This record gives sequence, structure tokens and C-alpha cells, in this order.
Amino acid sequence: MRNESGRDGLTVVVVDAQGLDSFTSTMEESAYLDTQWVDRELQCLVEQDGHLEIRDADGDVIVRHDFADRPMCDGDVGVLGEDGTLTWE
Repeated sequence: MRNESGRDGLTVVVVDAQGLDSFTSTMEESAYLDTQWVDRELQCLVEQDGHLEIRDADGDVIVRHDFADRPMCDGDVGVLGEDGTLTWE
């Protein structure tokens, strides 16, 4: 994940299918999500893994991405833009 929003104090959180935070990483210029722990042929976070949230310093969700809509795989680059949208390179 790359932060091009100009915002500081962001956190990237993977929320599992049960609604629990399963992985958290601070996001300054970038954040790395490790998909290597996934026990499948393709190293991807998919529907059954839940969703991704980018939260501000107050814990408010500014972006949510459901893995059901688009899996996130090893090597994928998500970019948080100035307008608060998440796009993929």
C-alpha cells in the first residue's frame, strides 16, 4: 500500500470475516501487507479473509476494500490517493 493522500497517522488493518482486526500496520509513505502466511497456491487475501480498512489517527475508517470485490495478492500495489480513493497499479 502506498500513501499518496498527504495524510499522516494512518493505519492499515485487515479485518477478518468475523469482524476482528487480524493484522495492523502503520502507514506513513507506505505499508506492506504480508500474504505469505496464507496457505494457498496463490498468495492472495480473498473473500474469506475479510476486508481491508485504512483508518485515520482517530480510528475512523477512511477507506474500506472488500477482498470479495478484488483479491489482494503478493506484489499488488494499492495507492491511497489525495481524494481518499484506493486504486490499484
